[in-house]
Amino acid sequence: MPDGFWGPEQLELAAYRELVELTETASEVQALKEALSGIAEVVDVGGGAGLVARELAERMKVTVIEPAGALREQLPPNVEGRAGRAESLPLEDRSVEAALATWVLQHTYDPLSSIEELARVASRKVAIVQAAPNNDLVAIYNRQAAVAGAPPAHHGWLLVEAASRLEEAGFDVALSHVPIAVRAPAGGARTLAMTLARLHFPGHPALAAIIAATEPFIASRLAAGKLCDDGALLVAERRS
Repeated sequence: MPDGFWGPEQLELAAYRELVELTETASEVQALKEALSGIAEVVDVGGGAGLVARELAERMKVTVIEPAGALREQLPPNVEGRAGRAESLPLEDRSVEAALATWVLQHTYDPLSSIEELARVASRKVAIVQAAPNNDLVAIYNRQAAVAGAPPAHHGWLLVEAASRLEEAGFDVALSHVPIAVRAPAGGARTLAMTLARLHFPGHPALAAIIAATEPFIASRLAAGKLCDDGALLVAERRS
């Protein structure tokens, strides 16, 4: 776990889309629906093109705050999109019942301010998803980073900071485990190793070495079933 924030992490869009196509997210969506039970309105911070928002919109009003206009244009008609960044949300204090950030904090410029913003705008609940300790994709990234000369992933550090700051802001915090799997692509471990290498290190001079360092690990996980991309769901409920 890093000592502090070195981000924001950057992703290659094409590789990200390839990974999304292989990721089974039904359990994550169900966990979020349960966590937000009784909520009539939620703001999805950094919600992109609405992969999660479109599912939640079946039960509640959802507004996505997303800086990328091209992604906001892809939102379904029942989801409102607004320009903005997690570090400075364009919302009044306690103006929405719940604020949500799934796999977002590592991509912000200031995750600690982002956590404080989630707490500021939410009148009842904050929900955050980051990688669980057993996450294979984090293990793969850390192997890649060792070859590329980059620092380790942020997820554990971000969860610790989120829990601490939300408790200080007047919330009770609970953590739960969300199982998420990544299926093997048609090309098997080699193809997936190439996708994951491009995801974080496109064009890196050591790209071939990065792929070689991760392919055996990926192959062993796929041979056992599927790759684990499990999440840790942090749900914070404001004290009355």
